[in-house]
Amino acid sequence: TNHLDITGILWLEDILKAARFSFILVSHDRTFLENVCSHTMEIARYYDKGYFKIQGQYKRFEQDRENYLDAQLKRQASLASKMRREDEWLRQGPKARTSKAKYRIDQAGELRKELTAIKDRNRQTATVTIDFSGTGRQTRKLLRVHNLGKGFDGNELFSKITFELGPGFCLGVVGENGSGKSTFLSLIEQNMAPDQGTVKWAENLKIAVFDQNRTRLDPEITLRDALNPAGGDSVNFKGRPIHVVSWAKRFLFMPDQLDMPVKRLSGGEKARIILADLMRQPCDILLLDEPTNDLDILSLEVLENSIREFPGGIIIVSHDRYLMDKVCHRMLYLDKGKPPAFYRDFGQIMKARQADQDRVGKPPKAQIEKKSAEKKKPKSKIAFSYKDKYELEHIEENILDAEACAAELTEKVQSPEVLADPALLTDLCAQLDKAESKVQELYTRWEALEEKKAAAEGDG
Repeated sequence: TNHLDITGILWLEDILKAARFSFILVSHDRTFLENVCSHTMEIARYYDKGYFKIQGQYKRFEQDRENYLDAQLKRQASLASKMRREDEWLRQGPKARTSKAKYRIDQAGELRKELTAIKDRNRQTATVTIDFSGTGRQTRKLLRVHNLGKGFDGNELFSKITFELGPGFCLGVVGENGSGKSTFLSLIEQNMAPDQGTVKWAENLKIAVFDQNRTRLDPEITLRDALNPAGGDSVNFKGRPIHVVSWAKRFLFMPDQLDMPVKRLSGGEKARIILADLMRQPCDILLLDEPTNDLDILSLEVLENSIREFPGGIIIVSHDRYLMDKVCHRMLYLDKGKPPAFYRDFGQIMKARQADQDRVGKPPKAQIEKKSAEKKKPKSKIAFSYKDKYELEHIEENILDAEACAAELTEKVQSPEVLADPALLTDLCAQLDKAESKVQELYTRWEALEEKKAAAEGDG
């Protein structure tokens, strides 16, 4: 689901929910996993067999994984206690003359191996340390947005957005690709001028930004310089020096990576550099543009806690429904061609989307009233014309053609080349929606023609 917008994610969910085939899904989108998977498995070095699998959905997996890892920590403590007693006995210099003493020495060796292995596994649960720093200011209104609007080339993206942001409040921004989410953040950051309305900062406001495109990272510099732009051996964090090696370890980087150029790092590693940079900047407002891309699930959980604990204001753009429902106090939904609206959570957004879809297929009130009046008139003889007869004779052929077109588009949408191109994927999804609608319309028309024919024959 990386780079898919909410419409694309929901479309893919519907396909997999209705699938008559088995599938293996690799994803960090926890709501997506919850909604479509009946079995859940995580591959990680902190499991005894290298993986942990349950028969159940993601929320149950989350609970079972926590129980497993807690039990593994308790097992380590128990083994360590036993090992201390065996070490004391071994220091007394027992002689392996008796079979009993030899057996105990051998057992101590096996115990040491098991303890070393379980310690190594538990060390693998280390996560990124994320601790965003606030400035501590008590201003009730950090940001005021009034009647905000923006468009390009005569096409309006959004208009009439009004809200206030204070300390401890998290606003989520959701919408399809191209609905103006990144533009909205640029307006808040005052990097571009609005077409209408105002964005007013509190005096001396400090803003820190997570950029989804990583454009603020210089690919040519080393990891050391990216983590510590001021240079030297120490990073200044909350007024105290931390050695650059220790700072790197907080974000799961190894010391031998420090001289590696940024361009050789993975997407997840680059995301961790940006998070490290944000932590060094005390700020009043965090602007987070798709911060969950390329982060593993343990890092996502740490990010959630850090957002909840941040004392300032936050505006976050993300398609991660699991994270957004946990951290956002309110969500702004941007939908092309419709007025922006605020919602409590993703559940409300889904209901509003469904209501819009239902309204599309519902005839206007005047048309309903007209049909009702027509029903009260005495029925005239139903005629089944030559045109109707011709249409009925050829409609099955038309349905087969329409279904073939929909099947071809479905195959295209599932190809790796299309999935790697978000713009093309969005375009093909729109074409597929139209093709499937056409198939449904033809089936509806076929049924209507059959009923009309039967009624005409009955009158005859």
